[in-house]
Amino acid sequence: DGPMSLLPVAAMLISSVALYITEEWKIRFLSFFVSPPWLVYDAYTGSIPGVAAEIFTICSIGIAIWRYDIRKTKNTEG
Repeated sequence: DGPMSLLPVAAMLISSVALYITEEWKIRFLSFFVSPPWLVYDAYTGSIPGVAAEIFTICSIGIAIWRYDIRKTKNTEG
């Protein structure tokens, strides 16, 4: 698939780095950038279940970032 096949490689490299970090917010932040390359690759290859799974993952991580990082920060400031 040429350059398109580098997307999963990039995603897995980011994922590997995220797994070695001990700070939770950094894990969530890096994990958020793992799914978009997979989403593009799944869409390119026509994998509908893959696209659905990545959309679910992006939403899940986005909710976690909002819940544990953004909302928590707002509550502690006020």
